[in-house]
Amino acid sequence: MVGTRVGPAMVDFYAVLGNEHYFISVSTKSKIIHIFEYLKSHYDETHPVLKRISYKRCKFYKFKNPVLVPDEDSVDKADMIKQCLDEENWTEVSPDGRLKVLGSELRDDHIYLVVKPPRREEAQTDKAIEDVLEKDEELFRHLQVTVTKLQSWTKQDIEHNLDGGTWLTHSQERPDSIAEIEDRLSRARLYAVSTSDDPPSDADSPRPNPSTTPIVRNRSIPLPDVTRDIENASSYRALFDDIFRATVFTPTEESHVDVKDTREFAAFFNILRSYHQDCDLLVNDSSSSQKASNFTVHFISPPFFSHRSEHFKYEE
Repeated sequence: MVGTRVGPAMVDFYAVLGNEHYFISVSTKSKIIHIFEYLKSHYDETHPVLKRISYKRCKFYKFKNPVLVPDEDSVDKADMIKQCLDEENWTEVSPDGRLKVLGSELRDDHIYLVVKPPRREEAQTDKAIEDVLEKDEELFRHLQVTVTKLQSWTKQDIEHNLDGGTWLTHSQERPDSIAEIEDRLSRARLYAVSTSDDPPSDADSPRPNPSTTPIVRNRSIPLPDVTRDIENASSYRALFDDIFRATVFTPTEESHVDVKDTREFAAFFNILRSYHQDCDLLVNDSSSSQKASNFTVHFISPPFFSHRSEHFKYEE
């Protein structure tokens, strides 16, 4: 006697991705994640959207009230689209949940699920992270940070992520490597001035000579206003003189200078004018993401990526 093997029971319904609804046919024992995989593998137009992202980066929502799909010959689908876009009718569900979370009975003429992929810039970030993990697992491990609670950063989190590093307090003696860095940071930073001018001193005018030019001009790249950068920075005279020192520069000499680009003066000015003031306002804010955002605005966008390199681009 030959037995007949019966396949798993199937269920048909619709799901929404972007502004389109798609027919889904999966096993009744499937999970929400399987709907993601179905969309990814069965529809060519969804592949560019989903191919580079993990389901873990998507959000999944069931409709509190499933949306009826009109007949094929119906010309008015505006009401269906309006209902699908009504987020008041959404309830988030886990990708690991079974189909039963969508409803006790799924019908083949209703939409039950919304799949919301990450925004384009978030997807690009995911791809960059995947590339680092694939090409340099060791680097990825050192860049990866784990926190116990989102938007929180505690001493325990720091100790957990040290990965062989050392937690130092102000009273502890510094290792040689750290002491050397601190020593270098405490030294005055040299910037170059033309040989036709005397280096500014504390007794000089509070504005450096307009001919000051800490860098050699590159004719192919428009330079910022050199005079403006250094004059803005030196408006905080006392602090400027604590950090920067002028040295005579002759184009034929290979004199050592620390300041290679006047944008360093712009960074110094930004710290004192904006970032430092913002820190006073944010110091008691519990959101680490808010503090990080403030850091990003002042240090990632201006001045370092302002014009120097075509390889970096900042977006918010």
